[in-house]
Amino acid sequence: MDLLTRLGSRMMALLIRVGAPFGSMALLTVPGRRTGKLRSTPVAVTPHGGGWRLLSVHGESDWARNLRAAGEGTLAIRGTPIPITATELDPTEAAPFIRSALEGAGRMTRRIVGRHFAASVDDPIEAWREEAASHPLFHLSPLELPGVRGTAILRVLAGSVLLGLAVQVALAGLGAFGLEGAWEAHRTFGVVAEAASLVAA
Repeated sequence: MDLLTRLGSRMMALLIRVGAPFGSMALLTVPGRRTGKLRSTPVAVTPHGGGWRLLSVHGESDWARNLRAAGEGTLAIRGTPIPITATELDPTEAAPFIRSALEGAGRMTRRIVGRHFAASVDDPIEAWREEAASHPLFHLSPLELPGVRGTAILRVLAGSVLLGLAVQVALAGLGAFGLEGAWEAHRTFGVVAEAASLVAA
């Protein structure tokens, strides 16, 4: 990989990390199979079966070897990191998907990507099984979707608000019955609860 390609890859990774929309592009982060250090690589993913398919167009690339060894990682889509597990498909299952993906690609994409394959879309599936043997295809399954995580946070916040209201009503009731200090506690708790709500928002 030359200097210009490395700089382009790093720039793309930075833009994806901060949430720039790049169509099917995402940022894959996995630990290195030898060093254990996290490595991030811009990749093109295809939604499939509740997850994504990820093809190593360049063959046995470093990220493909790292992902195979780790079996898991993180996929950042528009700035949102999603923990994933990775399952490598065998050539028999991968071949029709790879051929179909290339066949459905635009003319420019097919010209750029197609040069990495010896087979053409008109070749029989056996030729694509040979291609699939040297071009790893992974299925990425999300461990936790952002929407699920967001819903859990909202539930916690909603529960906190309801608890705060209950305490406020209880303190106000005690104050109405003449309990010394209840009204002062009611006012103080109200200020604290309002500040906490603003911070959480």
